[in-house]
Formats: sequence, structure tokens, C-alpha cells
Amino acid sequence: MKSKEYIVYLLRNYKEIVATIKMLKLELQNFEGMTNEEAIETLAFRKSVGEPVQTSGVSDKTGRMAMVYREYAKRVNHESKAEVTNSLVPLESEIKMLETAVEGLSYQECDIIKELYFKNKSISQVAGEHSTSERSIRYARDAAINRLNSIYGRYQKITFGGIKNEHA
Repeated sequence: MKSKEYIVYLLRNYKEIVATIKMLKLELQNFEGMTNEEAIETLAFRKSVGEPVQTSGVSDKTGRMAMVYREYAKRVNHESKAEVTNSLVPLESEIKMLETAVEGLSYQECDIIKELYFKNKSISQVAGEHSTSERSIRYARDAAINRLNSIYGRYQKITFGGIKNEHA
């Protein structure tokens, strides 16, 4: 079960996580990968594991070597994209879950959480905008975080409880 501390961590780092998601998406969108020439350069400096290439005449090894270089570049590119995707998907999932949970709060709690964490306003700024005391804002914030913890708990019981029941 997600702890209250983890929820606070997500809230405090919301803007940074969203920026990371944007950067990873941009990286995927603009991904160029390794060219065949770069693969040749990379593999040319590795120790040969096969038969030595003939120095004279035409050999069918040239074609095989080209295929090796092409497959190497293809594999490296696939692994690189997979690495970015494997970083992106969990972050997107966590942020979507957090945003959905925040939307499930009361209007006032939702507004206070968004202002404090998503817009990075101070408690005194939010108190001034709501014409209330800083103590009231802290109390509402703490209540909202407790409710988020409950929302996360219910979600996990439904998700993981259902999986356990199906396989029991």
C-alpha cells in the first residue's frame, strides 16, 4: 500500500516529475538512434570473434558483416527506446493516478492541493487568496492528504485484492 509519505513525495515533486515526463516524451519523439555507420565504428574497435576477413578478393563475409552491423544498430536502437519507455510509463501512471485522486477530493481540498503543490504557492499565499488563516490551510492540506491516502488505499484494495481473489 502506498504510504502517506509517498503521496507527500509525489505532491512535493509533482512539477519535477511532470517535467521529466515531458523530457522523456520529447526524447522519444526526436529519437534518431544509432546509424549503421556508428554501428560499424563501434563494432570495428571490438575484438573479432569470427574468422578473419580476407584481405584480397571478394568475400561473402562482407555481406554478412554488413548484416551484423545493421542488426546491431537495430538492437541498440530498440533497447534505447525501450529504456526511455520503461522510465516514462511508470511516471505517467503515477502522475495520472495522483491527478485523478486529487480530482476526487472536495472542491476546497482539491483547490488547496493544486495551489500548494501543482502551482507551488506558499501557505501564506493560499491563505490570503482564500481569506483564511494559514492554520486553516494547513489543516485542510493535512485533511486532503489523509483523504488522498484513503483514495490510494481503496484503489489498491480493488486492484490488488481483485488480482489475489482471481488467482486464489
